[in-house]
Amino acid sequence: TNAAGTGPASDASTAVSPVTIPGAPSGVSATAGNGQATVVFTPPTSDGGSAVTGYTVTATDTTTPGNGGQSVTGTGSPLTVTGLTNGDSYTFTVTATNAVGTGPASDASAAVTPATTPGAPSGVSATAGDRQATVSFTPPTSDGGSAITGYTVTATDTTTPGNGGQIVSGSSSPITVTGLTNGDSYTFTVTATNAVGTGTGTGTGPASDASTAVTPSPPAVTPAGSVLAATGTELALPMGGLALLLLTAGLVAFGSARLLHRSRQQHTN
Repeated sequence: TNAAGTGPASDASTAVSPVTIPGAPSGVSATAGNGQATVVFTPPTSDGGSAVTGYTVTATDTTTPGNGGQSVTGTGSPLTVTGLTNGDSYTFTVTATNAVGTGPASDASAAVTPATTPGAPSGVSATAGDRQATVSFTPPTSDGGSAITGYTVTATDTTTPGNGGQIVSGSSSPITVTGLTNGDSYTFTVTATNAVGTGTGTGTGPASDASTAVTPSPPAVTPAGSVLAATGTELALPMGGLALLLLTAGLVAFGSARLLHRSRQQHTN
């Protein structure tokens, strides 16, 4: 434009499109694993006029706030966030990025709690009885991030290997295993179970070390109405319905006191 007026227009510029940052992803949800969580989401309805080049998932530890902040980037859903603490509760948000920059965060996911199978019980010991053994143990130092719901004791017959395998479950120590063979030697292992699963003897949910071997046996039987005692090198035993009377012990038969004199037989050659 000058004093005479406005001149002709220039040739048109190359076409351009106004752009801005992307919108927020939606539908964010998470599935917990062992020290990690897999997060799925829906891309934003608007890419801001520029193609989305990536996404960032950020974890927030709602149990121990200073322990969160883990993040991971990727080109699409799902994304897995690692380095989480088993037993802590986490929520997750997602942002989208394009050539202009990073858009607003999504709404947070529902909280999830990473967990794994429990550790191994310890201090396993057994006390033998008649065709059974009572097994005591100490709970594992780690429940894997999920409360322990029960324990399983497994017997191993070291005398007759094919005769073992007895298994019994319980909620705590001690647990009694029945159906054992008197006279055979047994060891015992213990596993713990939580909502994730049961220890298998390997990996993160091991079985305990085996107990020292014990041998079930029947109880000693003393005939009714008899007396059995020992003093020094002398032994009183039931004989013919009477009881030997040890002068130092004063043992008598049940029902009535009968004095029994001792006789000695000398043998000469």
